[in-house]
Amino acid sequence: MTAKIIDMTGRRYGSVIGLRQVGPSKWRGLIWHFACDCGREFEASGSEVRRGNITRCPACSMDAKRASKTVHGLSCTPEYRNWCAMKTRCLNPRSHAFAEYGGRGIMVCERWKESFEAFLSDMGERPTPEHTVERKNNSGNYDPGNCVWATRSEQANNKRNNRLISIDGSVKTLAEWSRTVGINESSMRKRLSRGVSGKALLERNAA
Repeated sequence: MTAKIIDMTGRRYGSVIGLRQVGPSKWRGLIWHFACDCGREFEASGSEVRRGNITRCPACSMDAKRASKTVHGLSCTPEYRNWCAMKTRCLNPRSHAFAEYGGRGIMVCERWKESFEAFLSDMGERPTPEHTVERKNNSGNYDPGNCVWATRSEQANNKRNNRLISIDGSVKTLAEWSRTVGINESSMRKRLSRGVSGKALLERNAA
């Protein structure tokens, strides 16, 4: 009986996301192509990734091993992984998430960018394994005044209230577009609810 193939496309496993199936492994199972949060891509056994034996690209695994020897000794903690992921999506153009963060001008404050200890001191330990770093204002930077630990459901609600809209290749939140063109945000929400989109959304004389 042929084993059922598990589609890993677009699914997240730790710090990696499945991109596409490559082919059969020399040993057993299938090889998949993955993208790491750092922006690098690599190939690995799909079953090993699903089991949690591989959670990042080889380069990040090596970095983690080196970092484990650093003075703070916290490189294996979830807080440290969140700190690294935050910097990667804002600072590394090769990251698959860069376009929605660093590409939009979202930055990490100097205090946090230079020091994990400062980040941990300001944020504290995350309350539960379900919590990750969330910006209260999705148009703002990663800094002590704008960040909290939040669950996925809390983040989803925040994203619904800060909808990303692409117009002519430029991606901004509704609030950002409102400030850019000088149109009240509530008026723009009403236009969206009527199906208005694209440049028509930004016309000052639109109904």
